[in-house]
Amino acid sequence: MRTPKTLKIAEIQARRIAVDWESLGYNITRCHTFNVTICYHYFRGHNESKADCLDMDPKAPQHVVNHLPPYTNVSLKMILTNPEGRKESEETIIQTDEDVPGPVPAKSLKGTPFEDKIFLNWKEPMDPNGIITQYEYRVKCLYGQLTGIWGIDYILDSYPEVFVFLQS
Repeated sequence: MRTPKTLKIAEIQARRIAVDWESLGYNITRCHTFNVTICYHYFRGHNESKADCLDMDPKAPQHVVNHLPPYTNVSLKMILTNPEGRKESEETIIQTDEDVPGPVPAKSLKGTPFEDKIFLNWKEPMDPNGIITQYEYRVKCLYGQLTGIWGIDYILDSYPEVFVFLQS
């Protein structure tokens, strides 16, 4: 039996990776019965890590590893076993795509009112799921007679605070 070639990444998404491998036949396995296993592991912030091995259909040339965290380096390898022994492919390290960030903690939202503006600040989301490059906020008048166009504004940096200027 020879060592399987490196896994090929067929598709990368925020929470899943599809992997391909070469067709496994007698010329590679030297046996008619064999098992294929995909093993993966990752480390993430907040001391989160996971390692698992998934048994594959030996005849299928592709498999999807699901339930992965976004924007995380994942290490993958294929293990080929038969009655004569075990061979492992080289590890392939791939990063999952970014995803929509989790919510900003509601208790972290603070506002300081001034006569013509409000200063808002908040903490970053617990799960940023990538690099935050801007925040979106909405302003809605609940009391009084404020007029003007109210809607969505953008902050072009990743610092979680803003002055909202009010017009009457």
